[in-house]
Amino acid sequence: MKGYYGRMLLVNVSDKSYEIVPLGEELLSATLGGKGLAAKLLLEHTPKGVDPLSPDNTL
Repeated sequence: MKGYYGRMLLVNVSDKSYEIVPLGEELLSATLGGKGLAAKLLLEHTPKGVDPLSPDNTL
């Protein structure tokens, strides 16, 4: 897919750490672009039932 570099940057602002996570071509094709990819990643990284204003919530 053009426009993607096949990587995602996860940043933890609490402890000032980061991680570069590779994104497979299969995932990019299955999510049909940026909006679908963002929705899938948000669902995967946000705990179920988390308070919207909690520090545990994903931004």
